[in-house]
Amino acid sequence: MFPNLRLRRLRMTGNLRNLFQEVRLSKNDLVQVVSSNEDGRGMAEAAAKAEIGGIYFEDWKEMQNMSQTNLVKLAELQIDDEENSAVIAAQSGIDIIVVNSADAASRVRSVLDAEKLTNTAIAAILCPESTTEAFTAADFFFVKGGLKTIDLVSSFDDINHRPVATIQATTEYDMLQTAFSNGWLSRDPVIMEYVTAMKRSGARFVATPFALDAAKLI
Repeated sequence: MFPNLRLRRLRMTGNLRNLFQEVRLSKNDLVQVVSSNEDGRGMAEAAAKAEIGGIYFEDWKEMQNMSQTNLVKLAELQIDDEENSAVIAAQSGIDIIVVNSADAASRVRSVLDAEKLTNTAIAAILCPESTTEAFTAADFFFVKGGLKTIDLVSSFDDINHRPVATIQATTEYDMLQTAFSNGWLSRDPVIMEYVTAMKRSGARFVATPFALDAAKLI
């Protein structure tokens, strides 16, 4: 409930509204995941050119190395420094801060509100074991995994009554990359099937390292 739940945080800009709008698969449904060993600036420029929904930094510090864009910017905080990092990340222009637990969501919300950063949204990453856990300080949730957790999207939505998105696990991404490299699977059809399946499950958007690939196929 208010003030922890402020629905307008997810409607502050046109790009944010597009990201959470329930529509059929489009570029707005895609968020490019950038790992800590990738070129954040280059990825951001490519994502902006592709006109996808947003960009997700697994290391929020990478955001500081990129040029300004109109992309929705999401950043994951390190578990051991969430509160200090949250303020810096929000002040740096991150739209959505991603944390890994209910406690972290509550702590980060309190810190951001104290610093008058009330419009910065918070997402909590959920795991299969936390389906009954209430994340009252989170504005929306990520179900992390992939096809193996697709059935949990609607479950989380029913329990917590917040928007739910999906983020592809590194292990699944690596597995698919190996299959593509060895010719075991056809890259383009599998990427589109994956993204479409995630969206069909009820996810508001799909965060994946394949977002730029999928954008070319839509």
